[in-house]
Amino acid sequence: VQRKVTQLDWSLDKLDRGGYAHYMLKEIYEQPVALVDTLNSMLDRRLGELFSLAEQPCVKLLEEAQELVLVACGTSWHAALLGKYWIEHLAKIPVSVELASEFRYRELISRKGTVVVGISQSGETADTLAVLREMKKQKVPTIGISNVRGSSILREADAVFYTSAGPEIGVAATKTFMAQMLAMFLLAGYLGVKRQNSISEGLLMGDSTLQVSSHLGNANVFPKLFEDLVLLPHLLTSGLDPNSEMVKQILEINQKLGEVKGFFFIGRGYSFPIALEGALKLKEIAYDHAEGYAAGELKHGPIAMIDEGMVVVVLAPLDSWRDKTVSNLEEVKARGARILGIGDSKDLDLKGLCDFWIPLPEGSRKISPILLPFLLTPAIQLLSYYRAVLKGTDVDKPRNLAKSVTVE
Repeated sequence: VQRKVTQLDWSLDKLDRGGYAHYMLKEIYEQPVALVDTLNSMLDRRLGELFSLAEQPCVKLLEEAQELVLVACGTSWHAALLGKYWIEHLAKIPVSVELASEFRYRELISRKGTVVVGISQSGETADTLAVLREMKKQKVPTIGISNVRGSSILREADAVFYTSAGPEIGVAATKTFMAQMLAMFLLAGYLGVKRQNSISEGLLMGDSTLQVSSHLGNANVFPKLFEDLVLLPHLLTSGLDPNSEMVKQILEINQKLGEVKGFFFIGRGYSFPIALEGALKLKEIAYDHAEGYAAGELKHGPIAMIDEGMVVVVLAPLDSWRDKTVSNLEEVKARGARILGIGDSKDLDLKGLCDFWIPLPEGSRKISPILLPFLLTPAIQLLSYYRAVLKGTDVDKPRNLAKSVTVE
C-alpha cells in the first residue's frame, strides 16, 4: 500500500513542558499562538479578502450546503454548539448539533443540500468516525475537522479542515478547543460573506427571486468582525499574563473556595456552551461535582439544588443577554449560593453582586460580543486548573480518561 507522507510541523520543543508545572498549563498559555497558526493555516491571506478560506475540497462542499449537521463528542460538541450560534447568525444557514454517540443510532432524515460535519480533536473518535462512515453509505456529503493530520477522519470524511494547535499532551482539551472554536467562526464568517455577496450580486442583476437578507443591513459587520478576530490573540496574551487581574483573581479565589458541595456554571447565548465546557473541565481534572446550564433553565428544576454549599459560576459578559443572566444570578444568590462572576472588568454592578470576581482581559469591550467566548475560555480553564492543583490531582492524566476515545 502506497501512503502519502504527511509532514507534521511538531518540533521537540512543542513536546516539552517548557518550564511549566504541567502540560495543561503550558497548553493554556499556547492558545494565542494556536489562534494565530490556525488563522494562517485555514485562511489564504494573500487574497486580501475577508474570511477567505484557503482553496481546498472542503470549501466547495461548504458553499453547496443548505443545511449543516455538526456531530461531535465532549469538548468538541461544545465547540459545535458555538458553531451553531455563529453560523446561523452570520450565514443564516440552519444548523443542528448532535452528539455522535446518539446520532449514529438514529435515522437521519436528510434533505438535498445537507452536509454533515464531524468534529474530532484527535481525528480518531470512534463515534464520530462511525457517523461519517454511515453518512458516506447514504451518500450524504461529509466534512471533518481535526487537529491531527493523517488521522482516520481523513479517510472517513469527503474532505477535512485542519486546525493548527500543535500537539496537545494534557488529556483535558484546552488549546485544541480554542482552535476548534476559531474553525467554527471562520466557517461562519466565510459563509456569511459568500451569501451576502451572492445576494448583492443577484439584486444588482435584477433577480427578484432572491430574498433580501438581513446581511445587507449589516454590510459593515464582517470587516469589523475580522479586525476583532485578528486582535483576539493580543487580548488573550494580556489576559494570560501572570500579573493580569484575571490570573491574580483566579489564584486568590482558589485559595478561598475550600470545600465545596458542587458547582453550577450558567450562561446565556454564546456563554452557554462555555458554561458546559467550564463544568466539564472541573469534572475532568478536579473531580468536583459540576454542571453547566443555560441560565434560563434554572427554574425548570436545577434551582432546587441551590443552597449554601453550592458555588454558581455566572458567565455574564457585556452582551445582549447580560441583564437576564444577572437576574438569574440574583435568584440563586437569594437562595444562599456563593456567586463567582466572570464579566467585563468595568462592570462594577455585576462585581458588586458577586462573592468572587474574575474580570475578563482589559480591552474586551473593544471587540464584538460575538467573540467573547474566546476570552471566557481561558478564565474557566485556569479556574479548573488551579483548583485541581490545590486538590493534588493528576492534572495531565486524570483518572479513568484517555486523550482519544477510540472505543465505543
